[in-house]
Amino acid sequence: MDRIASRYQLVIWSIFGAAVAMVLVSKAIRLGWFDPRPQLKLNDQPALLFFNRDRGCECELLVYRSAEAQLAAWRQEDRFEVRIIALNLERRRDLVRAYQVVRAPTLLLLDGSGQTVWRQDEVITDREPFDLRELERQIIALDLKTQ
Repeated sequence: MDRIASRYQLVIWSIFGAAVAMVLVSKAIRLGWFDPRPQLKLNDQPALLFFNRDRGCECELLVYRSAEAQLAAWRQEDRFEVRIIALNLERRRDLVRAYQVVRAPTLLLLDGSGQTVWRQDEVITDREPFDLRELERQIIALDLKTQ
């Protein structure tokens, strides 16, 4: 009788494990974990990587949305036409690892070869997470170095 009960438990646990695995794989597919990752192409031009998230608690979402709004309102001439590349922290784990990003929102200023020359990963305020004036100074300094 014990053998039948233990075999029954094994079958139940196997079914449960398979169901959990199916749910996790389904979620991973839905989140794009298996999608091909396009190469980061800078074309020897500086770029600004903007790592953000679209999920979190209410207070985190306020900061994420504020960061997006702050960058959207940032005039192109103030950023000297440096291209902004918006990346989802959860979907681009390859770049998260490569640039050692640990939280969102994070800004990285890259030179044309992809080297980080400036980063901001600490939020200044919930409404204006980034120090854009300092970033503008860094862009000017980078431009002077490359001339």
